[in-house]
Amino acid sequence: MANAFWDDLTSDMQDNPARAQRLTLEVARIEAIDHALNKLDEARDAQHLTKAELAEKIGVNPAGVRRLFTGENQNPQFGTVAVMAAALGYRLDLVPMSDGGGEPIPRDGFAMPLSRETPRVA
Repeated sequence: MANAFWDDLTSDMQDNPARAQRLTLEVARIEAIDHALNKLDEARDAQHLTKAELAEKIGVNPAGVRRLFTGENQNPQFGTVAVMAAALGYRLDLVPMSDGGGEPIPRDGFAMPLSRETPRVA
C-alpha cells in the first residue's frame, strides 16, 4: 500500500512541475527548521539551561520556547531563532545544500529525491 502512495506521488510530481517545486520547497523548509531547532536544543542542553531559563535570557514566554522544542509550533519566526542562537553563543549561517555549491530548486522538477519511508509523526 505504501508503495502505491509513493508511486502515485512520484507520477503526480513528474506530471505537475509546479506542484513538485512547492513540495520540494516545503520539504526543504521543514528540514531546515527541524535541523536548526534540534541544534539549538542540543546547545541549550549542553549549557545546562532549561527551556524556561533560555526564554528568560531572550525575554520571551517560556511556553513559547517549550512549544518550539517539543514540536507543537514548528514554524518559528526567523528573528526568534536568531536571538535564541545568539543567546546560546551561536549564529545562523547559510550552507549549500550540496557539496557542489548552492543549487537553486528547479522550476521543473524535484531537486531532491523523496524518501520512500513512511512519514513519522512526533
